[in-house]
Amino acid sequence: MKKYDLYIFDYDGTLVNSFKSLYNIFDISYREIGIQIKPGDEVMLSRISLVDGYKLMGGKLEENMMNKFANAIIREVDSPNSLIGTTIYPETINVLKTLKNNGAILAISTSNKKEHVIEGLKALNVDPNLFDVIIGNMECEKHKPDPEPVLNVLKALNYKGDKKDVIYIGDAINDTICGKRAEVDYVLVERMNEYPEYKEPKINTLEELIK
Repeated sequence: MKKYDLYIFDYDGTLVNSFKSLYNIFDISYREIGIQIKPGDEVMLSRISLVDGYKLMGGKLEENMMNKFANAIIREVDSPNSLIGTTIYPETINVLKTLKNNGAILAISTSNKKEHVIEGLKALNVDPNLFDVIIGNMECEKHKPDPEPVLNVLKALNYKGDKKDVIYIGDAINDTICGKRAEVDYVLVERMNEYPEYKEPKINTLEELIK
């Protein structure tokens, strides 16, 4: 695969398998507003914004209910229990270290909270300092598929290179749209065969980034 100067990674579902912990977060938060989710919903909900997920699950568009849900999400994400069940994909550490040793710049751009990502990496024995910058949902006004999450990485790094030497790697279609709109290269990591009809750049494992 082409070598890039800057590799920007999504976090959940890309670097780590956090679906079990996400299920716990969503399950508790939705139950607080009277909605029961089922196993598997966490994958779909992780692919879209919290607002879109809330509407899709039938959340009432009343300020007090929306605030109750938002506060529950914030509380559960900040809870130590939110890290339970998160595992790192087998190839992640080797790929990151190989890219870093080859002189690449590494970054994370995620819809998760930056602080949660840092704590998650530490819990999985991954040095957060492998990444030159981490951009989370609180560092952006707009979220994927808007290009701002990727563009904010470039801004934080004061990146002056060619955008075609930058790639955004994610596991959802919103990630690829975000990368495309930011005018950088992008690739979908499809581990669960969710998008068989997707014809744009696609890999099955992060190892393909270093081959």
